[in-house]
Amino acid sequence: KDFAPIVRVADQPNVLVVNPSLNVNSVQELITLAKARPGKLTFGSAGLGAAQQIAAELFMMKTGTRMLHVPYKGGAPALADLVGGQIDLMFETSPTAVPFVQSKKLRALAVTTSQRLSTLPALPTLAESGIQDYSYATWLGMVAPAGTPPAIIARLNAEVLKAMNPEFRAQLTEVNLIPVGDKAPEFGEFLRKDTAEYARIVKEAQIEVQ
Repeated sequence: KDFAPIVRVADQPNVLVVNPSLNVNSVQELITLAKARPGKLTFGSAGLGAAQQIAAELFMMKTGTRMLHVPYKGGAPALADLVGGQIDLMFETSPTAVPFVQSKKLRALAVTTSQRLSTLPALPTLAESGIQDYSYATWLGMVAPAGTPPAIIARLNAEVLKAMNPEFRAQLTEVNLIPVGDKAPEFGEFLRKDTAEYARIVKEAQIEVQ
């Protein structure tokens, strides 16, 4: 309620990555292993309620699996432990995950958005991997203080969309983001739905600040 939406610039997918020592090469193999070892597989995150945890909780809800969450104080130490084999997997944000996949330090199983990443075109989505209606991404956007006059919001939106030319969109794609660029009312509706979905996942997963 403190902000007025201007524009959603881009979506940031998460990539389901595992340590190469984990004997799985697909999402379905991971599900089978997780069900055979309930609560034993470990997944890291940047902290309680972070994007990595939300993506993993949604995965567990839709697949009927149970894995152990290991929250870290930031994404970097979590990723370091994943590469080092101290934890099994992560739903890491795409700009960070992709370079580790390309260098073969991690194995990617799927991307969390409804469309594939252009930088990893062979990597399937979770929906394509058999998890129906799975789509998750964090987003990057612009907002103004609540009460900003509609004419100013419209002008800011128009200027941002003008700046989102093909070259800029290509730059977003190169860093593993998915360009969006929408109108302010569309962004506002997206925010309402996104907030409600986050609240549902947090409640069902019983995520509490400690």
